[in-house]
Amino acid sequence: MQLSIPIRLGRGLNDRYAHPAQRAKVVKAEREAVQWRLNGKRPPAGAVRILMVRVAARGSRGLDSDNLQGSLKGVRDQVAAWLGRDDADASITWDYGQRVGAAGEWACEIHVVPTP
Repeated sequence: MQLSIPIRLGRGLNDRYAHPAQRAKVVKAEREAVQWRLNGKRPPAGAVRILMVRVAARGSRGLDSDNLQGSLKGVRDQVAAWLGRDDADASITWDYGQRVGAAGEWACEIHVVPTP
């Protein structure tokens, strides 16, 4: 299953300067956007591999690996909730990626692949 969510994700750990209430509001909006796209979709049983790709507009800078993971934390938490598991569950393999989109394109792509 593949989903694309039109959302502008933050810069991960580099957003730590934001006030905690502001950060909580952003994470809540990210999680709601992910849940909206997952509604009505049946989560796979068993082991899964989840690839999350941050799409940033042309001309924006990419993130290093720790900031990339941090920028996708709200997405990860909501995907785990949809699966009915904790995000630390050993049956879930989390992979992260990023790519440059078109001018003005911001998104998060989620690929859910059942594994044997």
